Amino acid sequence: MVKSSSNIKYLVHMLASDFPTDFKHAIPVLPSRDVAASIQFFVDLGADEHFIIDDKTYGGVHFGAVEFHFFHSDDSHLYLWFCCRIQMNSLENIYELCKSRGILHPNGDIADKEYGHREFSILDPYGVLYTFAKLLK
Repeated sequence: MVKSSSNIKYLVHMLASDFPTDFKHAIPVLPSRDVAASIQFFVDLGADEHFIIDDKTYGGVHFGAVEFHFFHSDDSHLYLWFCCRIQMNSLENIYELCKSRGILHPNGDIADKEYGHREFSILDPYGVLYTFAKLLK
């Protein structure tokens, strides 16, 4: 079946008109070679809550309203394809902490971006990228 742009526009319209709009929040579920180690990585950065299931293949951390979940995977290529962006009210404290721990991405030092954000990036122990961003006024 050949898809025309009018078919695609119709499908998008139909999905959008029936799509729920009462979202609360989203939780990224990210790969980890060692779920307990990923949790400890974020506890060391100040996570205020955490959990891990008994077989240690799934767990998560909370930073107030921000939450990350982790699943076990031995596929090292998978880590390089996952990332997460966290919008912040302030970057200074978390930036200084990450910099002092030596976990900044090699190309992710703090910078103002042309799209109106100040941001920096870190890598977790397995190579998953986390970008912390603040909207510039």
